[in-house]
Amino acid sequence: VEERNVRMEIAVNITEKQKETQELQNRLTNEEMLVRCIHTLSGVDVDNAICRLLEMVGNFYEGERAYIFEFDNEHKLLSNTYEWCAEGIVPQQSKLQRLPLSIIERWMQYFEKNGEFYINSLQASVHPDSSEHAILSMQSIDSLIAACLKKDHEITGFIGVDNPKHNMNDLTLLSSLTYFVKNDLEKRHMLLQLERMSYVDLLTGLYNRNRYNCVLQEMEDDHPDSLGVVYVDMNGLKELNDSYGHDYGDFMIQETARILLQIFDKDAYRIGGDEFIILCRDVSEQTFHSRIDALHQLLKQHQNINVSIGFFWNAGDFDIRHEIARADERMYIEKQEYYGFAHNRFWKIMHTVFDMPINSYEQKKEILYRHQILLWDVIGECEREGSLDSAIRKEKVN
Repeated sequence: VEERNVRMEIAVNITEKQKETQELQNRLTNEEMLVRCIHTLSGVDVDNAICRLLEMVGNFYEGERAYIFEFDNEHKLLSNTYEWCAEGIVPQQSKLQRLPLSIIERWMQYFEKNGEFYINSLQASVHPDSSEHAILSMQSIDSLIAACLKKDHEITGFIGVDNPKHNMNDLTLLSSLTYFVKNDLEKRHMLLQLERMSYVDLLTGLYNRNRYNCVLQEMEDDHPDSLGVVYVDMNGLKELNDSYGHDYGDFMIQETARILLQIFDKDAYRIGGDEFIILCRDVSEQTFHSRIDALHQLLKQHQNINVSIGFFWNAGDFDIRHEIARADERMYIEKQEYYGFAHNRFWKIMHTVFDMPINSYEQKKEILYRHQILLWDVIGECEREGSLDSAIRKEKVN
């Protein structure tokens, strides 16, 4: 107009468009990260896969710590079972075991309603006198995000990130991962249960013969400096089963195992129906014998439990299987002595028939001589690989 330059400007509000584009970009980022995380969980090593997953989640949210808590709903406890920490952050997992569920009672309400929970500011969101505030401030946590894990509509734990600096307002990734994390935790529990079934005696809770054989191989590969061996064999179990039933016999086996567990903890194994063995690696002779004394004292308090015991301790250069055989042989000698006592069935019959005391070797000789009773061994000689009758080999009958 009148030969003057004119500039025309057009303004278009693109805020919504940018917002949509950003949301789309965030969704794509979340989905890409979710795929990567799921791929990570596809590994065979469950524990290692979960730890790698937590590292990815922690980096995605630029957090200081990522973790998984699992609940023991029966006892109303929670424990930190997995943890990843950014560089320079002090691990907290060992301090967060078997805590009361009541600490996160407020979180549970949000988990039940939304499946998620977050704290933007500890000081603004949590009462300073609460146990929740105390445990979070102890870990230098000012903010956090968490999503719950569920099984059959029951909350079984949660996955969380401490002090996140990025994506804090979008818990999509965290919530989406809960399904896959739950499945991996269930897989881990199943593997642990299978391992327990293969290594633990289900009647007593002691380690079984499979575990014993593995430990034996471990010791032969990595010879201990010292070894204390205890062989324990229950006396008269068959008579208990015949007289009172197998349920009572099982109960007596469990009681014997409970005593062994109390003294020797995880060093005790049930290797047969009424046979137990204890392998005490790298303990002093004094410590070993003090445990034997404690075992005898406990057995005296349980007069219904009768066992034969053989034990041996050695240090330095020794043959492990030979030491076990020596303990077994000592146990067998004690068992022979047991079956020579008055409560043996033969001598019990003699006592009933002749109404005479039979408590010593001389009394037994007297009753045999007086009544002209002749005894003889059914088996003249044999080879023995253990204390049970089934261990007798190449026997020659008289």
